[in-house]
Amino acid sequence: MEESAGIPIQNSGEVNDDLRSQIDIVTWYFGEEIDRVAMHHPVRRSELIEALATIQLYGLLLRDEDALEISGVVHESSHEEVLVLKKGFWTRIEQRGIIPRSQIIAVRDIHESIVNTLRTDQDTEGGDSFVMVTADPDAIRL
Repeated sequence: MEESAGIPIQNSGEVNDDLRSQIDIVTWYFGEEIDRVAMHHPVRRSELIEALATIQLYGLLLRDEDALEISGVVHESSHEEVLVLKKGFWTRIEQRGIIPRSQIIAVRDIHESIVNTLRTDQDTEGGDSFVMVTADPDAIRL
């Protein structure tokens, strides 16, 4: 598996331990949203799950480097941060070739759906929706 900006790029079917852990987390967290979106986008469920996990790793990397440009916090809990990021997050993912465009569109749809469901502050509109799942991988049960 290649890396871009320190995160795995999907290309060979290999899954490293960090990605495998995130696959478990995003499958647990996004659940039915994965099935809903996979039905409406030209992407297989397994590809969508791996894409969600890859973007989760990218978000965690940016947060750790203090490079996640947050415009607003929609919701925070012990297992999630529902955020609106400054415009350009999804464009940068596409430009860096982190995941294919069809998968970016599907992943973005999932993130937007959750953010829009929880959004109460209109001041957070206009940015890029992003859900950072912060659940402990050892604490979830699939």
